Amino acid sequence: MSNNTFTQMTQNVANTKDIEVEDIKPNTLIKDFDFDSLDFVELQVTVKKNYNLSLNNTFFNDKTTFIEMCNYINNKD
Repeated sequence: MSNNTFTQMTQNVANTKDIEVEDIKPNTLIKDFDFDSLDFVELQVTVKKNYNLSLNNTFFNDKTTFIEMCNYINNKD
């Protein structure tokens, strides 16, 4: 996985959820960020804008980790 993708997505999630970057660990489950529907949309827009990749809602299931999301984004480049 690209360290750049992880760094950018960490910053995006930290900004979206108003949390510290240091609190985002690779194996944190996406559901643990307590995204509401607007947060999901904001993240989807950010990924589309930065990576030209669409993430559908089913991607954010109860078992997806932050690092899995970053790997998915990185592998689609």
